[in-house]
Amino acid sequence: MIVAVCALASVRPAHAQANLQVCNASPAKIYVAYAFDLLGGYEARGWRTLEAGACATLDAADYLYADDGADRVWSGQTDLCVDPDKKFDLVLPFGDECATPDIDRGFFVVDDGRTKFTFR
Repeated sequence: MIVAVCALASVRPAHAQANLQVCNASPAKIYVAYAFDLLGGYEARGWRTLEAGACATLDAADYLYADDGADRVWSGQTDLCVDPDKKFDLVLPFGDECATPDIDRGFFVVDDGRTKFTFR
């Protein structure tokens, strides 16, 4: 019997946005999740807390999502898994169902070449 094993390569494609600075220009503290492409899937990380007026540098980001824990959300059309209750670092194939307690959130795509993004 031959068994084939597939694993996601933890190699970032060249288009991953390295050292993306994210800033919070909103009046409230926000919680940021970000993700980057891997060969065959993605790695999603969160939650990065940004106080009002603060900035942080992410090591890589092809996708971003943020909310203020109340009524403000910055989202998009790319559904990726997150852990809504605690810090997380997930590596998953695209299209996989989120495992409990993880749920999906709509991330938006970070434009190629962008080195800074401000949440307003």
